[in-house]
This record gives sequence, C-alpha cells and structure tokens, in this order.
Amino acid sequence: MLGKDIGKKIIGLKGEEFRLADSLGRGAFGEVYRAIGKTSGLVVAVKLLSEGQFDGVDAENSLINEATLAREIQHPNVVSVLHSGVDPVLGPFVIMEFVPGGTLKSLLRAQSGRPLELGRASQIMLQIAQGTRAINERLIHRDIKPDNILVSGDLFKVGDFGISKIVAERTRTRTFKGIGPLSHMAPEVWQSDTHTIKLDVYSVGLVFFEILTLRHPLEEVAKGPSLFDAWRNAHVYHPIPDLRTFRPDVPLAIAQLIARMTAKRPQDRPGWDEIIGKLSSVAPDADDSSPTKQLVEKAVARHQELENQRLEIERQRKKAQDIERLYHTCFELLLTRFDSIAVDFNSRFQHGAIRRRHAGDRILYELPGAATVALELFSRRETGWRVAGGEIIGGALMGLEKGISANLLLLREDVNDFYGHWVGCLINVSALVHPRAAHEALSVTPPAVPFGFRCERDFYHEIVHAQGGMHIFTYEIWPDVEKLFWEFLDTAYTVPSKSP
Repeated sequence: MLGKDIGKKIIGLKGEEFRLADSLGRGAFGEVYRAIGKTSGLVVAVKLLSEGQFDGVDAENSLINEATLAREIQHPNVVSVLHSGVDPVLGPFVIMEFVPGGTLKSLLRAQSGRPLELGRASQIMLQIAQGTRAINERLIHRDIKPDNILVSGDLFKVGDFGISKIVAERTRTRTFKGIGPLSHMAPEVWQSDTHTIKLDVYSVGLVFFEILTLRHPLEEVAKGPSLFDAWRNAHVYHPIPDLRTFRPDVPLAIAQLIARMTAKRPQDRPGWDEIIGKLSSVAPDADDSSPTKQLVEKAVARHQELENQRLEIERQRKKAQDIERLYHTCFELLLTRFDSIAVDFNSRFQHGAIRRRHAGDRILYELPGAATVALELFSRRETGWRVAGGEIIGGALMGLEKGISANLLLLREDVNDFYGHWVGCLINVSALVHPRAAHEALSVTPPAVPFGFRCERDFYHEIVHAQGGMHIFTYEIWPDVEKLFWEFLDTAYTVPSKSP
C-alpha cells in the first residue's frame, strides 16, 4: 500500500533520525518518501527497497557497496546519494538529496503536444549527458528513463542509480523484473550480452528522442498481447525512425547523433565525450540548397535503408531459429510420451528394459529380446497441405528395423497453433496399382507394408496425396500416436530378432 510507512523513523547520515513525512511515489525498486531530519531539519528523499529484492546478507552487502560508489559521484546533474543502510524494521534503504521540481516525464507531459524550443531542448540533453557520463565513470545506471531525471529549477539531475546492478544480478535467470524499464532497455540486455556503459548511451538516446518529439521512437511497433515480447522485438529488430520525420527543424547533426546513440550494436554507439562535444557545438543547419548538405542527406537515407535491411535479415534469421527450436521441442515432447509407455513396460517386466538412445540422427528404442523401434525426424516445412483437419508442417519416420514402418505427421490447426499435434500415417500400395509402379515411385523399396516414407525427399513429395483422391498409395491416419507406438512395440515381439 502506497504511503504505509509515513510517520516511521529511520537513522540516516551522521546518526540523525529522519521521519518519513509523505510518499513521493513508487519506482522500479521501491517506494520513495520525503523525510525530515529531527535535528538539522534537512529535507531528503528516502527510498525503501521492495521486499524480496534484497533478502539475505550478500544482497544487503552488495547494496551497501554499490551505494558507497554512488556516494562518490558528485556532479550538479546527478542526484546525490547521501547514505544507505539496512533498517531492522523497514529493511534496506537509500537516502538521497531531495529534488522538488518533479521529473522530466511530467515536464514533457505538461507540454501538451507542443515541442520544446530547440535551444532549451539542447541544454536539457547536454545536462543529462554530463550527468550520465559522471555516473558511468563509476557505475552503469541501467534504469535511465524520463521518470528518473529530476528537475530542480534550470538543473536536470539523473537519479535512481546504484541499485539496478544488484537487482539485475539477482533476477538475471528469472524474468528481467527490476532490471530496467521495458521501454528503454538496450538490445544487449534483452539478449543477455555483456553490459557496458553503452547500454546507458542507448537509453539516453531514446530520452533525447522523447525530449525533441514528445514521443518514444518505438511506441508504434511495441504493441501486442505480451508487452515483454513486443518491447523485446522492438528494441532488437526495429530501427529507430528518422527523428526529423516527426520534427524537421532538428539539425541533421543532432538527428544523426541520436541515431548513432540508439544503434542496435553497442560498438556502433558514440562515447560520452563525443556526445557532449557535439551537443555543445551544434549549430543550425546550413542553407538547404548546399550540395554538401544534400549529399549528407542522401548518405543518411542510404545508411537507414541498409540498417533496415540488416535488421530484417536478422529478424528473419532469428525467427527461423526459434521456429526450428520449437519444432525440435515438439518432437522431444512426443518422445516423452513414448518414454512413458516404456517406463510402464519396464516397471512390469523383470528380465530387461526398453532403453532409448541416440544413434546419429535417429532415436532408438531398444526392446529386450526383440527388434528395435527407430525414429528419425525430418526437417520442418510450411506445406499448406491439410490432412485430418490440420496443416502438415513436419514429419518423422517410425519403424522396426527390417520391418514395417509409418510416418508421423505434425499438424497445426492454424498459424496461432504454435505447437501443433502429432498423428500417425500408415501407407500401403493401392490395390489398383502394380507393386512395381509403386516401388519405382520411391527412392528406396519399402521392406514391408504398411510402410512410411524413409527418405525426406519422398516424404514431402508424396505426403501431399494424403489429402485424398486417387493415387498409387493409400494413407491411413492414426490420431492416437501413443497407440501406434504401442502397436509397433507389440509387433516387435512377433518378428524374429536377435537379443541385444
């Protein structure tokens, strides 16, 4: 409940008692209170960290160490960290200077759609860059956004730092909760790559875009049923649009600088000295008719075009990888169902056990005293062919070595059916066709019938006919793949086989 600790006291810097006077709001890591020193009357901001984020002695020590580094950062554009500790009742806390002028987010919202004058916007951006550089000399902030930039008259101060690192380390294997804002999280964070100060450069670049246009550059593409996935895709695969599309009066040099700051690859982003240098020296664009200006405009457009192409190729590559990974997961889930049958058999049979092992690309179920059931997964394809109410998107072979076999078909109901379901397919030669004609249609003559296509090429060439109609082969669909697997195990004990 917001403000539940109002009136409570905490021991702060130099042992002075501070009373929590009122709540200033809740942030990513906990609630912030305005507090007043009992002896000095000093007004400060006290952040109480959320329960569960810093449980344990190691986490508390990490907080103290990180806050100690934060206290060493003294800069007019950085919110000063004054003290930190662990209260026996209220838990971990950080005491900071109190900044009374609100946040950059509230200032931009108050513009009501009217962009800031370029001169003022440039001064705000310069102060934010100087403050972040000072922080990055000691720490990586990890949580830069308009909410965490505080206003004190004409001064803009970067705050709420020195905590994110600890939370990030404690949640890295979970869900990103507490690492930073989804809307300002750099691509390398989403991809669990190395964290450097360049991730703060990226976040500040997004903030600069908002200062100049009053909008987030990725807000239009970061939409979907899952905000987490939508923001991840936006940051990793969608280029930042040309800032001048929304504000043509922004100098080309500034637009290019922000584009570089928000580059997907950290190594493509500029450092703080270059950023501050360009912000300090930028001048209005020269005459639009200047040949050099026009050439630069063309070069910028070409760079944006090539970057869009690169990101689209990367997005398609990653999508293909994810689809392939999901396909193999579906096959492993099928094997898990077959494993359950083997486990049930093994619990009852006392003279051996069904064992599953890999042999190259094949999965072998070795039966005690009987033939082996082998499975081989074919590659995934978008066929568009519908069988038994579903579209074929993959297949496999299941068979007894030197015996009967069958194909397994992975069917999906529609494009939103990510996992699909497996069915069996027994194939035979039509009674109306001479066996030689059937054998000539295959790369390999089937050793027994019913059979499954043993070659991936044959499978995708012939399985289209399972949709129906006259053909040299007949197709029998088995909706219950576990039952089909059981039938193969049963058949294995009716054909001669050497004991393993």
